Amino acid sequence: MNLPKRLILKLEERKNNHVFRTVKPSNKNKKDFFSNDYLGYARNKRHFVSNGSSGSRLISGTHKEHIHVEKFLATFHKGESSLVFNSGYDANIGFFSCIPQKGDIVLYDELIHASIRDGMRLSLAKHYRFKHNDLEDLEKKIEQQEKNTIIYVVVESIYSMDGDSPDFKKLKELVQKYSIYLIVDEAHSLGLYGEKGAGLLALHNLEDDCFARLYTFGKALGRHGAVWVGSQDLTDYLTNFARSFMYTTALPSSLMQEIHEQYSTMEHDDKTREKLNQNILYYQKMIKKEKLEDSFSLNNTPIQSFFNENKSFLIQVSKELNEKGYNVKPIYAPTVPEGKERLRISLHSFNTFKEIDELIGCIKKLLKSDKK
Repeated sequence: MNLPKRLILKLEERKNNHVFRTVKPSNKNKKDFFSNDYLGYARNKRHFVSNGSSGSRLISGTHKEHIHVEKFLATFHKGESSLVFNSGYDANIGFFSCIPQKGDIVLYDELIHASIRDGMRLSLAKHYRFKHNDLEDLEKKIEQQEKNTIIYVVVESIYSMDGDSPDFKKLKELVQKYSIYLIVDEAHSLGLYGEKGAGLLALHNLEDDCFARLYTFGKALGRHGAVWVGSQDLTDYLTNFARSFMYTTALPSSLMQEIHEQYSTMEHDDKTREKLNQNILYYQKMIKKEKLEDSFSLNNTPIQSFFNENKSFLIQVSKELNEKGYNVKPIYAPTVPEGKERLRISLHSFNTFKEIDELIGCIKKLLKSDKK
């Protein structure tokens, strides 16, 4: 049986706009400038024997490894308690569908992760966006709410497309001034910043100012899953009301062991973090040397971008880079706003200066050809 015609038309529209998506295996032999494997841990061949968990966490799926790792994660991230979810998406869906209640207000950065938006859609709380990283706009929206309203504020420590961060000092001031419940998604900062790679909140000493913090294992850690860190009451509530935790088979205990092992590697791996930082600084230096600042983003994270509003040109650049052995993907609306289409360039500790030179050189050459 075919899809309804109106759904077929939506697919055709995507094809006509050159934004139709398909799933293809990535070529591991090509130079990686597109994955979230910032520290190269996903390349580690060491692995544990995998056994299924046999059920949900509330029935047969909780093993001693789950309890041990959750206690470890709470201690590592300086929280009272923690609860592991099967993915960052599951964690956000579960949290935002059950924590904010009817009558509560959620204020979120307009560039927040899609999974957070999806979770909020399942909540009875009202939610409003504020301008990206504009904490003055956030404060105005806080002041517009009725007195004694419970207000949740949601940000990311590093935004997944722009690679930028909020003003943490100002956020702390807002928490103290208005008694808001601050929720921070640390998906793209775990492993990269702070003592032992604990994240940007650790670097800025903000853990105690947060109501809840999300850390994911599928990016710099090179594994799978995610964890909410907060109070014991938060863990208890999520355990009892987060449907994406309650009604799914638990992660296998072998994966919990791997997560613990990767944390042990990460907390002692300043050398790899420094190599990544050197690559970021070198990339910035070369962009400036080639006078390409108008076309490229420049920030101090692994997430960089080459901007061009012409989708066809982005496809061409991506295709030619792929043919030269570089994995780089174009990003279109609705993943990013209209007019902000780009190539998302992910830098890693294992990229070489030569690879960075060749990547930038190839894009520069194509830019010159496009302007003729």
